[in-house]
Amino acid sequence: MSNFIKTAKKVIISVALAGVAVFAAFASACKIETNHPKAEIVLEIRAGEEVKSVKLRYTLYRNIHPVTVRHFIELADNGFYDNTIIHNYTTSDWYTGGYAYDETDGAYESAYENDTLRNYLDDNSKESAYYELSKQLTPSVYKNHIYKDGKETVSADDALPYLMGEFVNNINQEIKNDVCVDSFGCLKMYYYGKKTTGKVYVTPTDKQIIQADYTSNCATSLFMLQVSNTSAFKANNYSVFALLENADDLTNFLDDVDELLDGLENADVTVNVDNLEAFSKEEADRNIETSFTVPALPLVVKSVKITKY
Repeated sequence: MSNFIKTAKKVIISVALAGVAVFAAFASACKIETNHPKAEIVLEIRAGEEVKSVKLRYTLYRNIHPVTVRHFIELADNGFYDNTIIHNYTTSDWYTGGYAYDETDGAYESAYENDTLRNYLDDNSKESAYYELSKQLTPSVYKNHIYKDGKETVSADDALPYLMGEFVNNINQEIKNDVCVDSFGCLKMYYYGKKTTGKVYVTPTDKQIIQADYTSNCATSLFMLQVSNTSAFKANNYSVFALLENADDLTNFLDDVDELLDGLENADVTVNVDNLEAFSKEEADRNIETSFTVPALPLVVKSVKITKY
């Protein structure tokens, strides 16, 4: 074989390998977005040495709630929800996404027994971590809008760490496609309905800017898992953005939870919420409190992983 042919073969192989490397890098860097991403959420309840767990599989509805789904995926990809706790335990909905689980042996149980769960929640609040991370998330709510070159636009400097409320009863919000009905196991993005007349600017699309009520666009990281067939938090007022695929597994897990909690009394705790990054001077002077019913045993969200984009 001539030196020319050998050299040519080396060049061809090198180019081919380089092409494969570039394609692999491109493929890993780009996530193909679908109308229905998938997620897996692992929950567990701990009672001393006894641990019961479940892996829940979800379909996310980007075609109905694109901003909410993007927000949830970005938080999940950053590991924000991993090792958080169900901090509000009710008959119809579990709240999570606001407090980390202290893995120190017996810390949760000790706080429950000593009536110091409020301190436990304060010490493990993820509020500061969320607001810091929100600088890296795609914004959808702004405190102002501007005109640049004769066109209405928004500035990154005016971005707020909140989420546009994609639900029917939010003012001026047009929900495309049919709304997901709240159902057993579904996920709903949660917000606190603050008593304020403040307005914000939201961006449902890249080319659209809408003035909307602040109170319905102040969601951060909290979401609810509906654990009954009915709920007071209806789809008209909260984004039902994900539906459960394996309901039987959740039913079995709820039986485990009931068995472990049998005879134990859940704690009622009043805590401060949303004390950071006030929207306005009006909000800055208000100390917002809410009451949680905290389970007697730690209900832990071990992980939230996106399995399909």
